[in-house]
This record gives sequence, C-alpha cells and structure tokens, in this order.
Amino acid sequence: MTPVLAIPEFALSTAEARAVLPSHVPYRDAVANLGALGCLLQGLQQGSPELLRAGLQDRLHQPYRRGLIPGYDLVERAAQSQGFTGII
Repeated sequence: MTPVLAIPEFALSTAEARAVLPSHVPYRDAVANLGALGCLLQGLQQGSPELLRAGLQDRLHQPYRRGLIPGYDLVERAAQSQGFTGII
C-alpha cells in the first residue's frame, strides 16, 4: 500500500473547523470511533486494506467538517472508484 496525499489549495481556519463541531457527541459515535481506532491500528500493523477501511470511518469530525471543504464528496468518490482504502 502506498499513502497518497491530496492537499487543497485553500486554507481553513482552525476556529472555523472547530465551530462546526457539536459540543457533545452521541455515546454510540464515541464508541464507534474507539472501535475504528482498533481497526486502524491492526490494519496498519497487518497491512490489511479491509481493517484500514473500517479504521478510517469517522463519526466525530468528518460528518461535520466535510461541508467546509469544497469538492470533498467528489474527491471521496474519485478515491473510492480508484480503489483507495479511505480518506481522512
């Protein structure tokens, strides 16, 4: 596996990115992210695309911040169509 980075040509302020996050998250989302961390660590250790894919599922920031990044959904679909494991 080869990591690929896509760096947008715009800046997003930390304050703006933090402002869209909720002050509290549902318990199930926090637990899901902890489970994903286990998959991510095992996926990195084993080189397993399936575990990495599961480990890159985020419920704590991506759902809220994706709207701040123009073209996020397009990039995500393009990455998936090319067989990339996931995007963060």
